[in-house]
Amino acid sequence: MRQRSSYPKPFKAQVVQECLQPGATVSSVAISHGINANVIRKWLPIYR
Repeated sequence: MRQRSSYPKPFKAQVVQECLQPGATVSSVAISHGINANVIRKWLPIYR
């Protein structure tokens, strides 16, 4: 079984800021970083 990935807080904050840029989508940012979009959606309310 695969172990869950852990990401540092500054990285999470950077990814959320990228999602908030005009024209950016959660899906496109997720693909560019190799992360599932649902993970980023969980970060949005925390790091906004």
